[in-house]
Amino acid sequence: MRVLIVEDDFLIAKNLRTLVQLRFEGIYTVHIAPTLKEARQAVSDFLPDVVVTDILLPDGNGLDLVRLVAAKSPHIFCVCMSGLPPEQIISSIAHPRIVRFLPKPFHEEAFYIALHEALNAVREERERAFALCATELTLAALALKSQEQAREIEKLSAASILPKREGQDGITLRRTKDGKEEIELVTISAHDIVYVQGLNNQSILVTRQGECLKIAKTLRALEIELPAEMFIRTDRSFLVNIAYIQTIGADSILLRFASTIIPIARRRRAFVKKQVQGLQYVAGGGGNFPNYNIQMIGV
Repeated sequence: MRVLIVEDDFLIAKNLRTLVQLRFEGIYTVHIAPTLKEARQAVSDFLPDVVVTDILLPDGNGLDLVRLVAAKSPHIFCVCMSGLPPEQIISSIAHPRIVRFLPKPFHEEAFYIALHEALNAVREERERAFALCATELTLAALALKSQEQAREIEKLSAASILPKREGQDGITLRRTKDGKEEIELVTISAHDIVYVQGLNNQSILVTRQGECLKIAKTLRALEIELPAEMFIRTDRSFLVNIAYIQTIGADSILLRFASTIIPIARRRRAFVKKQVQGLQYVAGGGGNFPNYNIQMIGV
């Protein structure tokens, strides 16, 4: 932390510097400026975290320095002091960067409290700025990741991967309209289906567009209807489109879609591995996974 003391009375400025250095650990630099001109230069060169300034200076007003500080950085806070009666300047010191006003003369404990408040304000502002920056970076990373996933999915779901089967894309969906369940026939491409999760006599179908659709069919019925060369049954509850598989582990599958993890039942591990390798061979003309680029880890 760096503290700038702006005071034309050298003895007062020296005493305040001593108080700061004795009481506050971690404040490694204290700079003194006796005039407004020197204080302005010090704000640019010294880059203080806290400014302790007298209001009446030989060449100007300390409040002008407060306004300069506010324009220069959102992370600098001020403590103002003056021998003028507070009622004469109360309206002038109502500034968001001024954390405390000290009427002269003041006790050293009052100075400690004021400086402590200013240092806390600096820390809080830095933490807020850091959190905001981290949030923005995270959102930017997620946006970039989503764009990359979308591009990858577009490639993986292209019609050139596997030919569509006539009559296999019509699926009956159950949707809710105006509070009532109605059955309607909706046509959806098998290439757009990322995975299906079975729930009793119904299923939840997740598409690459991010939709979650309730299907009025069991998972077993959908497994029969959907192209066998495109989908793998990983356990009793999940049916996965191979085009969206990124990594196959010992007990789970990582999808390219939103980093979704799908479980693999123990009794189906060998079957999943064998079926994926067979599908890779059919799709790519060999066993080196040229089209799907699926990683096998611990399988």
